[in-house]
Amino acid sequence: MVECNHGLLGCISSLARDLLEDRRVSREARSGRGDITKIHPHLHERGAPMKTLERNGTRLAYDEVGRSPPPLVFIHGLGCDRSYFAPQLTHFGRTHRAIAVDLRSHGDSTSPDDGTLAALADDVAWLCQELSLQAPVLVGHSLGGVVALELSRRHPGQARAIVLLDSAVAMTSEIRAMSEQLLRALIATQDLQQWASLCEQHIGPAASPDLRARILSDFKRSPARLLQTRTEQSIQWDAMGALQAYRGPLLYVQGLAPFSKAILHAACPQAQVERLESAGHYSTLAAPAAVNALLERFLATL
Repeated sequence: MVECNHGLLGCISSLARDLLEDRRVSREARSGRGDITKIHPHLHERGAPMKTLERNGTRLAYDEVGRSPPPLVFIHGLGCDRSYFAPQLTHFGRTHRAIAVDLRSHGDSTSPDDGTLAALADDVAWLCQELSLQAPVLVGHSLGGVVALELSRRHPGQARAIVLLDSAVAMTSEIRAMSEQLLRALIATQDLQQWASLCEQHIGPAASPDLRARILSDFKRSPARLLQTRTEQSIQWDAMGALQAYRGPLLYVQGLAPFSKAILHAACPQAQVERLESAGHYSTLAAPAAVNALLERFLATL
């Protein structure tokens, strides 16, 4: 079995043995209702109308909808952009102030350098302050979950709660060692096609053919330099330290990333865990209704 990390979509494992247990997910995938071009067209395309703020030469692009508290801040994963949360902005914009941001060097955000994970976290923290977001709920997919946890460590008390969507932050030592071995081999090859092949194995069966093609196209557009940099940073990042330092409400939504519930609860005993393996790694697009329902239930507990 091949394993992977926070930003590279988790472990390679058997896909969706229980796809039919969430019938809403499968019906949505078959009918095409999960296609975000039909849900929120203007959020689908890079370069579409957006808002921007500049911080020390870094332009941060974001979309914002709604007004009601608590505010929600959506943070995408590696090789993705803010449009991967379009279904969530459409849904939660009716009941919350919802923001989806492009991390630096992703989507429509630009920067003179790719920065560190700490810089990504500081970017998002700064954006929250500039937008006067009081105690936002941070929702991070994959690498975005890493950024959310790093933000909470560097800026204690800023986040009201954190949601991790398939972020590989709680692994056994054996799985972590295997992951690092694979990732360092990928870094050494500098072969973007190998990275894309790994990405494809984690899309999951709930994704429509069009969505699968879109995800792969987005990933292949990612600069190899950025993939390598973020991967090396993720290998060195102290996931357990960040989890242990966080004391607020946390929801972990398990997809295909390597995950140990026991390790998560040892570091973060208050964490709630839900499973969406059938949706694959890109659940926000492949199973938006299921993701939204989980988020709604969690928000109701805050």
